Amino acid sequence: MNTFKFFRRSILVAVAVALPAWAPSSQARVTRIILDPPTALTGQDIPYERIAGRAWGELDPSDPKNALITDIGLAPKKANGNVEYIASFFIVKPVDMSQASGVMWHDVPNRGGRVTITADLRNLHDVGLSSGWQGDNAGATAVPANAVDIPGTPPFGTNEWVKVPVVTGVTGRIFGRIINRSGLTGQPLNVMGNPIPYFPVNSADNS
Repeated sequence: MNTFKFFRRSILVAVAVALPAWAPSSQARVTRIILDPPTALTGQDIPYERIAGRAWGELDPSDPKNALITDIGLAPKKANGNVEYIASFFIVKPVDMSQASGVMWHDVPNRGGRVTITADLRNLHDVGLSSGWQGDNAGATAVPANAVDIPGTPPFGTNEWVKVPVVTGVTGRIFGRIINRSGLTGQPLNVMGNPIPYFPVNSADNS
């Protein structure tokens, strides 16, 4: 079997199986996977490579299992009625997959920090997969400007992220706890130390 075809099929199967595992619906499906060119990785007893990529997926907003996703029913939809997202992932694997141990470590990193397997696990010939899951894009989980490019123009960043639809035209009350620091007249809203944009729905209404 052609080595590249075997490697590519192995990666696609691994990602297609792993990514829906953290999706909250039985109807979730991956519709497209794009891989960036591999780069060499040293520090273990056999040749390894790193491959970043993106997976396009769809969710059915009418599926009751997806009701826990905030405002999914209000999100822009495709012609088939589904809501699309894009998630990043990162694979670390033996160049020759016939040498792989058969064990894959799947990390879903908090706040987008990319996780990869260490040299001791690579010396066991394991495979590592890190994938994005957070749609609250700020700081480390911010979506790169070229996230939707096909074909892509690497690099797409060193953190994991998920690009989700932007809901517009929705108004309502929100609640947040704000602590004013002593001596300051104003303070930006922050998520884990990263400032987030905020503004009134009606720019003329400052109430």
